[in-house]
Amino acid sequence: MPEIKIIKVADRVSRMGSAYIDCNKIVRLGDYFYFVYLSENKQVLIQGVDQKNGILTPPYVIGTVTDNHGSPCIAVDAGGYIYVMYDGHCDEIKLVRSKKPDDISSWIAETSITIEGRQLTYPVMNIYNDKIFVLLRSAPHGGENGNLLTLCTKNIIFGNWTCIDLFKGNHDKWRTNKDFKIWVNGYNRFYANMIIHNDRIHISFQCQEYLPQSTQDKLVISAYCLGYLCSDDMGTTWKTSGGKIIEQLPAIPEDIDLIAGGEEAILTPDYQAINLVIHNNVPVFCYAAKYDFYTDLFIARLIHGVWIKDKINYQDEVAGKLGESECSFSIDSNGNRQLLIPMVNEKDFNNKVYGGNSTILKCLLLNEMNEQIVDSTLNDLKPSWLPNFGKADRVQNAFLFTKGNTILQDGNCELYFGLIR
Repeated sequence: MPEIKIIKVADRVSRMGSAYIDCNKIVRLGDYFYFVYLSENKQVLIQGVDQKNGILTPPYVIGTVTDNHGSPCIAVDAGGYIYVMYDGHCDEIKLVRSKKPDDISSWIAETSITIEGRQLTYPVMNIYNDKIFVLLRSAPHGGENGNLLTLCTKNIIFGNWTCIDLFKGNHDKWRTNKDFKIWVNGYNRFYANMIIHNDRIHISFQCQEYLPQSTQDKLVISAYCLGYLCSDDMGTTWKTSGGKIIEQLPAIPEDIDLIAGGEEAILTPDYQAINLVIHNNVPVFCYAAKYDFYTDLFIARLIHGVWIKDKINYQDEVAGKLGESECSFSIDSNGNRQLLIPMVNEKDFNNKVYGGNSTILKCLLLNEMNEQIVDSTLNDLKPSWLPNFGKADRVQNAFLFTKGNTILQDGNCELYFGLIR
């Protein structure tokens, strides 16, 4: 029977200390797991934990972010050098590299990512064949135009960043429709995942935009569809789930094969992209569909160009609802599905409270047939939220999460490292 080991890392971190589920925050190198997180005073910290005895290294400060959306991510190259990328809601995403392999004590600044005229947030980083791949949201200054899902690439040794816009939602198209009464800014939150496996780039995302006010009288935001793109030539040509080449980028929902949802605005369900994993060369994608009084959870597999979806039974007497904060999903080396699910009581769920006092973290382990193996709840660590499984090689069993404070203020929260064995 799998065992869940929990280690307390820090007493005072940001309320968003382990955010976000898009990006990888844990790597495994030598005898240690190394992980990055956000302190209560907006510092990016890195720390290690010994794989054998669970002893923590001291934390090291890497830099400071603009706000608590600065979500650091981490990757390792073939030589053992560690890379950390961070910041958000700003015009420059910063990158640093360890001065020595397998060493987190000293760092050197690398070339930052800037895109003229755009604000950048939510970087997701991978290193593959001596090349850095970064997926992020880029938002044109001014706010009138739609946000873009942008891929930036660079050689780890030399050269400048090259960026390509992959997806942008429907905002710009809707703006031209004179039937819409009024319009707001082009916000989008993609919750994009990127996996590079066997020379293929896999990207999954949601499209969450302000809906046209002719669709709903009041101002409302909804993630009305989920999408997937892939590239077999390391980012030059992009295809849909079914293998169709996308002729024009950035794509909009009608250009791609959707995993779920519709091409145009819908109010419910409100989808949540969770995590994309490659298992036995098959993309496996976990997502949620939120309704007014309940949330459905799905695991989908891409088989011969078609997404095969299984609904997951996760509810029990603990809380009965799925919280508004994000879940995290992974698959271990045996093919077992691993889910970390923030659960809330009915009152918090109906009031759409994010990270409220009732939030309790549930660990659900399923076999390849999605049959339950373990159902465990971290009752002693309440309220807890923002679980985040590792996404790099050999860290699929490791995760971080944040334990909040009862007054629900930023800072003065705790960070925990977990391991499923």
